[in-house]
Amino acid sequence: MDEGIADYFAGAKNNDPYIGEDVSVNRNLDNNFVWTSAESNHWNGQVIGGALWDVRQAVGSTIGDKLAFKALQISPRAYDFDAFRNNVLAADNIYYGGSHQCAIADAFNAHGIGGDCSTLPPPAPMNLHVTNPTQPGAFINLAWDAAPRATSYKVYRRCATASWCPNSYTLIGTTSSTSYTDMEVMTPGPGGINDGWFYYQVSATNSAGTSPRSNTASVEGWRGVERRGPGANTPVELQQVVPEAFALHAAYPNPFNPTTEIRFDLPEATQVRLTVYDALGREVERLLDGPMQAATHTVTFDAADLPSGVYLYRLEAGAFVQTRRMVLMK
Repeated sequence: MDEGIADYFAGAKNNDPYIGEDVSVNRNLDNNFVWTSAESNHWNGQVIGGALWDVRQAVGSTIGDKLAFKALQISPRAYDFDAFRNNVLAADNIYYGGSHQCAIADAFNAHGIGGDCSTLPPPAPMNLHVTNPTQPGAFINLAWDAAPRATSYKVYRRCATASWCPNSYTLIGTTSSTSYTDMEVMTPGPGGINDGWFYYQVSATNSAGTSPRSNTASVEGWRGVERRGPGANTPVELQQVVPEAFALHAAYPNPFNPTTEIRFDLPEATQVRLTVYDALGREVERLLDGPMQAATHTVTFDAADLPSGVYLYRLEAGAFVQTRRMVLMK
């Protein structure tokens, strides 16, 4: 295999498929040879050289030469034809966003190496963006360019500071179209109050697998609340809701094992401290301690490392103080 790759670079250097490493044997890159166990490794080297030459003819000399060179640098090093083909595909994903995947797969397949284009997962979706970042009080709408061979898309979101959603990318939905509306996050309303920044990524899927993630789209937003009319199946009014009074709600589930959610209402922005104590009044964990915006907030309490028993959770928000009880049952 190494000899065939060396032949390729010699031919690429001179832009001549008949000038290889071993010119006395008249090795030819412009071939339709297919690997066979009946031939020697020396002869089969022409197969990999021919596949790379066909890639070069399909994508152009500059891109083809770079893909071949970068494939040699990818770890782990390829020791067979299939592995080297996969490294060329990986190099295309890294340096060209997967835009030459079909040309590469078909070129290698013509020489009996790997499957053709139809056997490949789609490339990562491109140009993910928020279409309505300045529209006040609207649910966040995402759009992206169609990925070749994709049959569906997965949408992921993470939150920077909002307490009600994870600060790591979490799957929030799938779609067969190239747009998606997040029905949990809205753009800030006229008052400008928001929960901070939200970040989105999209991957494409088909029967062969899932693509790498897209670029990241970000937007400032607020947890939206969908209101429906009596018996309605579609929203009749979309708005941001600010609680009317301070409140600390019952943990849910309760009893719990090992996690539960603690929800509280803030009618105005204020300093917040949320603390968990054991039955003897000893502090177990301080869940929150800092300024927070007016909203209904939810915090997850994880008691995986604690023993069963009664625990108290106390909310201090400005002048408001309330304590409630929850039970951990393992």
